[in-house]
Amino acid sequence: TAPRKLSITFAHAPGAMLALTKKLNIFPRAPLFFGVGPTQSSFIISFDDMTQLNLLISIDDTDNLDSPGSGTAAELLAAALEAEGLANCADISRHQLFVHKDIPYTSHNSAMCFPASARTDDLEAIIHFGRDFLRREAAAGSDPGLCVMQNDSPLDQESLIAFGHDAKKRILTKDAAYQLARHLHIHLSEHGGS
Repeated sequence: TAPRKLSITFAHAPGAMLALTKKLNIFPRAPLFFGVGPTQSSFIISFDDMTQLNLLISIDDTDNLDSPGSGTAAELLAAALEAEGLANCADISRHQLFVHKDIPYTSHNSAMCFPASARTDDLEAIIHFGRDFLRREAAAGSDPGLCVMQNDSPLDQESLIAFGHDAKKRILTKDAAYQLARHLHIHLSEHGGS
């Protein structure tokens, strides 16, 4: 059978180790460090740590007129997930939603989304972390929401894309969003506001 562990030696650790684990989307739970020289170190990765999810994480309406915008909040959330060792996060994208007098929004009515890779068994921890982050960091009077989906799971993409297009052109209800999220097994939650 194939070996279950891999030993790697770096000439300039720990920076090289962190760069490689991020590049390979490896999440060592408890890397074992031991010195082998004044400028080298080694660690052991279990191949079980390479079982991963590809996620899309989105937040919306975390700000008020006096606070940093939702783009900043998304940057902070991505950085915090990485600092906790829960996910490797990629670039954030901004998505313009329908602007209408009957839709409450702060300045532009846009949502933020970023891809992330994580260990399979950390999905619930990521959702919990995101909820706590929004409750702690969202500005007073904001209406924050969190959406987390598995981008590599069987998914009715047509329904999801159609809903996204509609959100750019017309008023949609929260009930419709929750109904679609349940149908597609996507986490969707709101954390304050209206």
